[in-house]
Amino acid sequence: MASGRMHEFINGSALVILGTSYVVLRANNLVSIPFSTITIFTLAYLVGAFLITPDLDVQSKWVRPKRWWGVLGYLWWPYGMFSRHRGISHTWIIGPLTRLVYLFFIVFLLLLPLLLFIGTKQFYYDVPSMQGWGRIALIAGSGYYLSQWMHLLGDQVPLGYDRIILNRIRKRRAKQKKNKTKKSKLQKEHNHHHE
Repeated sequence: MASGRMHEFINGSALVILGTSYVVLRANNLVSIPFSTITIFTLAYLVGAFLITPDLDVQSKWVRPKRWWGVLGYLWWPYGMFSRHRGISHTWIIGPLTRLVYLFFIVFLLLLPLLLFIGTKQFYYDVPSMQGWGRIALIAGSGYYLSQWMHLLGDQVPLGYDRIILNRIRKRRAKQKKNKTKKSKLQKEHNHHHE
């Protein structure tokens, strides 16, 4: 498992290689990507590499991603309780998604008073088309997910890890359900004997 600095080095190196490859391909007229696309992808990649990493599941204020957040790093403590280190947070598809959903939930809670205030006022504004937002989400998602996958490669997480973790969760829940049923049955028997 790589250290925080090593993860940052791996992610930074991968971005430099991508950027250099693009410059070479563009110089040879083999590819042309709009500047806006490159900017969105790069920003999302950097956010995923430094701020929203799989290591936010570590219950320590000294873990590097939490330090990058500064005082806001404490907002990620509940996420660490949700996922033990190298649990669901270190899966290829679900892990990055859990962090986005968690962040959306936190931002929503923090902005709720403002949203309620805006709901009482009448504002007139143009909503960008869904097609534009879909394109932005696809580009940003690609950059974000690639940075997450570089982290997992640094940790040598196997490709089938999502399935392994989901199976563990299913087995744990089945065992809890079985124990609950067994406990309930014993309680009924105990109550029956005392009647």
